[in-house]
Amino acid sequence: MEGNGTRAVVTAAIALVVLTGGSLLWIACEPADQAGPSATPEPQATALPDGWVRCMNAEVGFSIGYPADWFTTDVYTALDGSEHPHPEVACSYFDPRPFVIPVDGEYPATALEAHLSRRPLATIVEQLTDATFYRPLSREELTIAGMPAVRLEGELVEGLRTGTRYDVLIDLGGVGTFYLTTMRQILSTGPTDPERYAANKAIVDIAAPTMRLEPVPT
Repeated sequence: MEGNGTRAVVTAAIALVVLTGGSLLWIACEPADQAGPSATPEPQATALPDGWVRCMNAEVGFSIGYPADWFTTDVYTALDGSEHPHPEVACSYFDPRPFVIPVDGEYPATALEAHLSRRPLATIVEQLTDATFYRPLSREELTIAGMPAVRLEGELVEGLRTGTRYDVLIDLGGVGTFYLTTMRQILSTGPTDPERYAANKAIVDIAAPTMRLEPVPT
């Protein structure tokens, strides 16, 4: 999706795969009505900044803001124009450049990732910060959109992707956890530009409070 209303059509796999060092962290995207009732208040989303638009994933039940001139995943239509079988990963990947998520194979590294997991925050934090591949740099407890949240930064020291990762996780209580990620990767061609990484961290911080839960069509 671009801010001018034109969506970048991509394909995607049935589950979210977060590459965390040498491990694959699978976090299933379940429709919101499978999560069961919750007494937890919903996040109070902030207004979108100027120049931002909203992307809604009606399959899972969330929406989030992103810069209007960026691209995002739209998996409601496949590349051949047919209905895509896995719309649950829409609005999960964002980048200033066009990109494609293959049905099979490794997901691309994008400037911003946003995922709604049905797992509790403590479980997600434990998986993301596994000492096998993660060296913590900072951790901050805070409130985002009226909800408890955690901001993490750490180094990935082993595995398929190494570099520095920045995560913001919002505790949705009985609903689960919403989290956003950006990463400065160490690639074969050298590290990602540190200025770009700093800019992407700022995008994560701006995007996080725009998250809101959405009804899932029945």
